[in-house]
Amino acid sequence: MPEDEEPTALEAVVAEVDTEEEAPDGSVIVELRTKDGTVDITVPRSGSWDVDAWAAIDVNRNPIPAYNEWAKLVLSDKDWEAWRDLRPNMDEANDFFGRWAELSGETAGKSRPSSRSLRRARRR
Repeated sequence: MPEDEEPTALEAVVAEVDTEEEAPDGSVIVELRTKDGTVDITVPRSGSWDVDAWAAIDVNRNPIPAYNEWAKLVLSDKDWEAWRDLRPNMDEANDFFGRWAELSGETAGKSRPSSRSLRRARRR
């Protein structure tokens, strides 16, 4: 497209989606949708999360994940404030983590078995 031409509406939307889904540092932008509103939340790459953040959402440790604790530990102050203001319920938080998993290719709160337990299982 020549520089002096404006992009079509479709081209503008595609460009916006391409730039919003993943930031250069590996973080992803995930839409938090609640009954009170919608906001884009930047989720840092999971390798940078505090160990306590993983523990907060590990369903093997907590039958009810502590999503607010996770958000407080992982998100920027601005995104934590937005999360807190929208107060997602369990369904809304689960939907958020489902979208995060799709965008990042990772799964939240599901521990992998240790290599020791895998070896033990193979011997059986």
